[in-house]
Amino acid sequence: MSDQLAIQQFEVLASFAGQSLERVLKPEIEAEILLLNISDARIRWYNLLKQSSPTFGNLSYGEQFDEIGSSGGFIFTGSMHKFADALANLCLSLHSSHTLRETPQSKWKWFHDNYCKSLIIGGVFALIGAAFKLIF
Repeated sequence: MSDQLAIQQFEVLASFAGQSLERVLKPEIEAEILLLNISDARIRWYNLLKQSSPTFGNLSYGEQFDEIGSSGGFIFTGSMHKFADALANLCLSLHSSHTLRETPQSKWKWFHDNYCKSLIIGGVFALIGAAFKLIF
């Protein structure tokens, strides 16, 4: 598998995980509100991983300066060792601490999923039967 393909697959999985966080995070907890305010699901997942993983280490930092010499803020860099282990531990801790909430299903969707196909097929057969009776 090429590195580019592996990166794409990882980013898709990170995006799915970030979208799932909307279902499990609690908006009444301040740290989780900060994560829910991140609009990009992939970035939301990366931030949670960084916050909750003890393997993330800050290696260095630098300060930016603009043209006139005033500070433009700091840039922090870091790395995560044993990335797969950190992801697995994060998934396990989320699974134990945050149960998935079922998304409410509308009555129309429930009716459609359970009865609509049968009613349409029955209606088609009734029309065919009525047409057959009229013709013969």
